[in-house]
Amino acid sequence: VGIEILYISSFLLFIFSRASQQFLAAVIMYCAVVVLAVMLNIAFPGGWGVVVLYVLCATTLYRFPLQWSIPLAILCTLALITSSGSLHSLLMQHPANVGPIAINLGVTAVLIWFGWTRRVEYRLVVKLHEVQDQLREQMKHSEELATERERNRIARDIHDVLSHSLAVLSIQVQA
Repeated sequence: VGIEILYISSFLLFIFSRASQQFLAAVIMYCAVVVLAVMLNIAFPGGWGVVVLYVLCATTLYRFPLQWSIPLAILCTLALITSSGSLHSLLMQHPANVGPIAINLGVTAVLIWFGWTRRVEYRLVVKLHEVQDQLREQMKHSEELATERERNRIARDIHDVLSHSLAVLSIQVQA
């Protein structure tokens, strides 16, 4: 029951943090999810805490600004290393079981790369939408300028035709 409670509460907190519009509340919830994942890893070794930390590694780079996402990704990676027992194995002079450490770090690196590429794609899409909005505004402005130029041309034509007609009428009247 303990593993399910920790796992469900960590993912509920994660979902609430994703839905949160307040930046500080989202960061606090992410840190709480890291703590819950570490508790899950320490109390029940075997993978579920690692899954939560994997998900956090993938989403921190996508969710937060760069100055916050890199430290949070590092925090998730360090929490993953320390809570899964990998740190103790790494500090030994002759690490006995390097395979799980390499797998954890490899998966973490791939997920961080995935989060980074999603972030870059998202930023490009946002920039594209901004440029499209600017282009729409410029097109609207150029349409207004074209309309104004056409009005001025018509006004000049009417003025020229009218002044020519009046000049002809004046000459005819004098004649």
